[in-house]
Amino acid sequence: MRKQILTDKDIEKDIVAYRSYRETYTATAKLSAARHLLRLLVISVAIIVAAFKFIHWALGIACLALPIILVIVFIPIIRAENKSKSTVTSDEFTVIKETLVNVGKETVVDKKRTSYIGRRRQRYAHLNEADFLYFSSRKWRVPPKCYTWSEEFRMSRDGIVNTAVIGNEFYLVICNKTQEILVAYNTKIFEY
Repeated sequence: MRKQILTDKDIEKDIVAYRSYRETYTATAKLSAARHLLRLLVISVAIIVAAFKFIHWALGIACLALPIILVIVFIPIIRAENKSKSTVTSDEFTVIKETLVNVGKETVVDKKRTSYIGRRRQRYAHLNEADFLYFSSRKWRVPPKCYTWSEEFRMSRDGIVNTAVIGNEFYLVICNKTQEILVAYNTKIFEY
């Protein structure tokens, strides 16, 4: 069987795809600290402007300038954060070889949702069955689509689970900061 040769560029494409997938299934909607701070400051400045609007016009103008200055300061931070999600460098991950211990399913909370019945607000968890590959010290939640860059070995979640046999060796791409598995490649199919 012919193997697909993995390059760092291929791995980087899979990491970006996995990060975007992971953001869609996290249990809580995660907004960055910069966005929280920006919203808080804009709201507080709007309240200050409304309160001081009638006291003095110069103070009102100064309060109106503050949100503009904050937006100018925080836009580069937000852009840099969004760019860092879509780019990966080779020093952000490590590739190791490990043996598959188990393949299984788990019930996970995908998102917490809010519904309104009249004036009552209810939060409920959206439960989902997810496929996982288990290795000696870690597990990897298999995304719906994998290896989309590959012409020959583009796979769905079911394709990865069906081809994974306990005892197979995998190349695991590990995030250096969090030590979580970002992508897993079966050595039967891929060569690094």
